[in-house]
Amino acid sequence: MKKLIALLMAVLMVMCLFTGCGKKKRQAGSIVDGKYVPAEEFDITLWYTQGLDFTPGNEIADNVVSKWVYDNTLVKVANIYGNGGGQWDNKLSTLVAGNNLPNVIACGAGQGPAHFAKLAENKLVLEITDEMLETYAPNYLKRVPKETIDMFRVDGKLYGLPYYQVSSKATNPDLDDETLEKIDEYIRGITKDEHCALWIRDDVLKKIYPQCKTWKEIYEVAKEGAPCMDLAHDIPITTKEEYVDFMYKIKDLNLKSDTGKPMYAFGYSGGDNWEALNYIGGDIMGYSPQYYTSAWKDDTKEIVIPLVEDIAYEGAKLQNKMLRDNVFDRESLLHTTDIYTEKVLDGQYAIFAGDMIPGGVEGLNNKLEAEGKSYRYRPFAVNIPNDPGYLPGKTQNKWTKSICFTKVNDENDLIQLLNWVNVTCSDEFEEVFWWGTPEDGLYTEEDGVRTYTDDRFNKRFIDGDKAALENKDTKGIGVEAVDAGVWYVNPVNEKQTKYAPVIYNKTFKLTPYQAVTKVTPDSEHAVTRLFPPAYVWDACYADIPDVVQFWAQREQWENAFKKAFTAESDDDFEAKWNEAKDELARICDVDVMAKEMTEVAREEYKKIEQ
Repeated sequence: MKKLIALLMAVLMVMCLFTGCGKKKRQAGSIVDGKYVPAEEFDITLWYTQGLDFTPGNEIADNVVSKWVYDNTLVKVANIYGNGGGQWDNKLSTLVAGNNLPNVIACGAGQGPAHFAKLAENKLVLEITDEMLETYAPNYLKRVPKETIDMFRVDGKLYGLPYYQVSSKATNPDLDDETLEKIDEYIRGITKDEHCALWIRDDVLKKIYPQCKTWKEIYEVAKEGAPCMDLAHDIPITTKEEYVDFMYKIKDLNLKSDTGKPMYAFGYSGGDNWEALNYIGGDIMGYSPQYYTSAWKDDTKEIVIPLVEDIAYEGAKLQNKMLRDNVFDRESLLHTTDIYTEKVLDGQYAIFAGDMIPGGVEGLNNKLEAEGKSYRYRPFAVNIPNDPGYLPGKTQNKWTKSICFTKVNDENDLIQLLNWVNVTCSDEFEEVFWWGTPEDGLYTEEDGVRTYTDDRFNKRFIDGDKAALENKDTKGIGVEAVDAGVWYVNPVNEKQTKYAPVIYNKTFKLTPYQAVTKVTPDSEHAVTRLFPPAYVWDACYADIPDVVQFWAQREQWENAFKKAFTAESDDDFEAKWNEAKDELARICDVDVMAKEMTEVAREEYKKIEQ
């Protein structure tokens, strides 16, 4: 695969030399009164590399936010696509082979440095100079600290821009300390000792554990708007044996879905091994909320790769047995997003990952209520203690998303794209995102408190009732870009900015779905111990060659390990798992990777101790 990508890169560069990459140079904009003014409309294509695939939300009619951005940038995001059912490495090969790179490549989940290092190595991405940022994106520099930007440099050159940061004094300098503390507790949330990703039908749970709460009972407390995750820890599962036994008890109930189809304890979304090895495996084996791709062992102060350790193997083996016994849905290993969503909406899974369907669990419960169904989904929060070697810790995540600009853009294109970044990093944009322009007439203000003129907006954005206003009726107000079929480069998570309604009005209150996944500082599930960067995608590891290879060829090894879940016996599982480890070893030296990551992590840990 590495040789194939290199060959394709060479072909692309030759094609560009002979064809000029087949494009007419865009007319340059100009600086007027210290502000860049674009000269031509620029329709761009954006590739989002997170996950196996990505489907943007439907564009919103009369979107006042995207219209304001366009009026100030003349940039229109004409097409957004994902990985097409695979990982980013295969998609990159396809795009290069077809001479069809997008204008912009975006990463999520705190990723970017390793991706951009690979692109820079193959001369597919443009350098962004400090002078360019100072001239065309000064707003970006005001909100993103230099040390964060420097994490994206490769051999001293900048090829990507981190954004969507957490709120802090550096990223939100206009906010006072008290407000920042409230954001930490009510919006960001205190670090906890689990993913809080799995949700269970409350009617099924009560058939096995009658003492457990329904969603309605949890909701009555959660609607008060304070963190209350501890309420959901009423499920008396404290060992891996009890966890597995519970799944078999669901099967023995012989329940049917809303349309009369067999109900399974669980089904996968058909993507990579994220649900299997993080959510299910992490809960069973006690390494949640750390990840199978890398983890910090606080007892030995080293980075390990759980994927090749016994702890992930044992969790996967238990799941394979449940698949063979039809406790879990075997078909779900091959699901598309649409098929998976259809099954979840039909109630075919007693337990599912709440973030794996459009609209999430809140949208699902709202749908069930509208249809008059008697059950709802509530958190599946078990009480299995962490393995002593995999204790949870708090890391300082600096950003969530990042972007780079590819070689299909010329210098004028790059300047216009940097202005697009600059505009969406402005105070004006953050205000428009939540309130529109004064000319839009969407709000009134009295004594420093704003209220929307349409009460549906107040119910959704101030009271937290998402069902009160659908995305299509929001005019783009308060809707994350990916759900609105557009793209913004927000310097800070929009819910943590000074113009977010609960922050602007200082009415800090969680929605019920936020409250039930957040903990109070004195909760037994709150995490206080500090860890160094522990994830293989963290910027400090982007210069490690084996890390770059590990991430660049993720689809190859993910598919190999996923194949093990199809095994027909324990012996077959062991053979397939070992084959997957061999495939990973052909891609990179995991032992060397973990050792070099440990060296970096220990240096980072020294900074924490200081």
